[in-house]
Formats: sequence, C-alpha cells, structure tokens
Amino acid sequence: MVPGEPRRTPVRNASLGPAASPATVSQRKEIVSPDRPCSTLWPKHFCGRLAAWRTGSSPRYAQAAGGDKRGQQSAALLVVKPGGGYGGYTDRYVDLRVDDAREPIEALVRLLDLHALYFFPAGPEDVLTIDDALGAELVALLHRAGELPGAGGPFDDAARAALVRFMHVENLEERVRSDGTIDRQTLDYVRNFKS
Repeated sequence: MVPGEPRRTPVRNASLGPAASPATVSQRKEIVSPDRPCSTLWPKHFCGRLAAWRTGSSPRYAQAAGGDKRGQQSAALLVVKPGGGYGGYTDRYVDLRVDDAREPIEALVRLLDLHALYFFPAGPEDVLTIDDALGAELVALLHRAGELPGAGGPFDDAARAALVRFMHVENLEERVRSDGTIDRQTLDYVRNFKS
C-alpha cells in the first residue's frame, strides 16, 4: 500500500490477455472498476461472460514470458460481477484457486474448463436441435451410460427424462433445456462419458 492512496483489493491473476506485453508476469494484478472498465483490459467482445474465460490463457502468456522468478506453486482467479455467482446469490462469477501443484496454471485452466461446463450458460451458437439422427445417437449414448434400458428407438419422452436425470446426476442441471435442443458442451460430455 502506498501512503496517501486508497486501499484497493485487486482481482488476483486477471491480466491483459493476448494483447499483454511480454513483460506481463503471473503476479500481474489488474482492477476492473468504473474508472477502468472491462473493455480497457480485454477486447470488447470478451467482456461479460467471456472475460472470465479468456483470462484462463493469460497466466499461460505470463508464464511463457518468464513468469514469476520464484517459480510456480499456486495460481488463482477471481472475477467479480454483480449477481454473477451461482443462482445470482453472490458476486463471485469465478473464484478458483490451486494452492499447491507442480503446474498450477494448467491445473487452474482445467478447473476453469470445469467451471465453465458447470456454471456458464451455453451461447446461442452452441445450441443444437435434437433431430432424428441426434436423437438416435443420444438414445444409444444414454443406454451406454445405463440411463435407458433399450439401445435403439426414438428420442421420446422416456429418453428426454433419462437425459434430464443423467444431467442432474452429473451436475449439469444449469444446462438442462426443455425446448428440444441440447448444447454442444453437454453433447460432448455425454459422448465422452465412461460409466
């Protein structure tokens, strides 16, 4: 703290992203405030829900540029936005940390991938209509996962109920859709599921 300056709580490990200079290090701290809006830290199209995601690669850039001279041990990411937490009950949009790891940045990015899957809504470009072909694939996948007794058949009400049940068990309830669609991230999860 500098005498005479107001005390500020920085956002841990948020940085300038790919536009950052090679001098950016993993300890870089930036504050998004009314004086310094998100668009001054990230390209405009990354602001909002993507700003938190984009910062996942920022520590990688910082590490590639030389990183912290003390080495690697931990990494953290805190992104705050009004009502951004789970269910809108808190302001912690992203609050992740890795306290002791050989490769903490990679561990943090893996946690951020999982956080995005479990908590970030799918973008409109990621939503697919469940047509006959995709429905048949989902029926087969749900059978393989042990959620449906028959391997064949149409994507009917029983298959829809099985998909919703599967999504709730796998903590994907934020991605459940009732409009005859599925998002790509959920579909990839079901395709790669090993029971």
